[in-house]
Amino acid sequence: MRRTTNEKSLLWSIFGLFIFLVIIVGFTNHLKSLPENISFAGDIHKTDDIQFLYDLTYKDKLGKTQVEQQIFTEAWKLIEEAEEFILIDMFLFNDYTDQEKDFPNLSGELTEKLIKKRKEYPNMPIVFITDPINTGYSSYESKQLKELEKHHIEVVMTDLDRLHDSNKLYSSIWRILGKPLGHGETGWLPNPFASAAPKISLRSYFTLFNVKANHRKAFVSEKNAIIQSANAHDESGFASNIGFKVSGNIIRDIIIAEQAIIDYSGGKTKIKLPDEKKESGSMTVQYIT
Repeated sequence: MRRTTNEKSLLWSIFGLFIFLVIIVGFTNHLKSLPENISFAGDIHKTDDIQFLYDLTYKDKLGKTQVEQQIFTEAWKLIEEAEEFILIDMFLFNDYTDQEKDFPNLSGELTEKLIKKRKEYPNMPIVFITDPINTGYSSYESKQLKELEKHHIEVVMTDLDRLHDSNKLYSSIWRILGKPLGHGETGWLPNPFASAAPKISLRSYFTLFNVKANHRKAFVSEKNAIIQSANAHDESGFASNIGFKVSGNIIRDIIIAEQAIIDYSGGKTKIKLPDEKKESGSMTVQYIT
């Protein structure tokens, strides 16, 4: 059946209105202000206390695999020595794998150490910030996160929607058509991250295509902080990574930047800033997000 001129005009008008909405939504989310202290540059501090950490997996001259791991050894030490608070921001945090290897149990070990710390210090603020990737963008529960919450450790799921859109054209369309549909709670499609992981919903796939994440990896206490490239993710256990362990006033800057995520993502805990100390040293260090 041939469409009449009026029908064609109506269709073009609807299409034109949709394109106009996409442009408006795109510009709005490009120009909107980020939550305070998300884009953050701290002060420059003087210190002699910076420790370079690394994890290396490689084959030696005889072809034998060698594994050198420092990062999580220091992270576990940071947790054990903390007395006032523990603040962790971790992108990947799960035990799903695609390979038949004996990977380090990083996610399980971190969960156990935090629960042990909670039992030793019932009133200590312990906050675990993470990314929706660990729940398949709301398609399933994370057993590790659920276990932390069960033991009264606050889990803060980063609100990615408040951040600028990286996949701008797609995200503008998604905000109009996909976001109002919410997230599917029952997955039925293969998980793109690991075959052993639970299935995810089509609506969660639509959210994934926004290509947005809280990719930070940090451990913080009143005594030390570790900023690293390593995830507490079992299948990443043999990856090569680096990190820096620092102490002193820079910890205050790291807390400010992490508190920003807690606040705008609906978290409740307020981490008290350590007292400022007199600084000296031959090196300078700055925290930049």
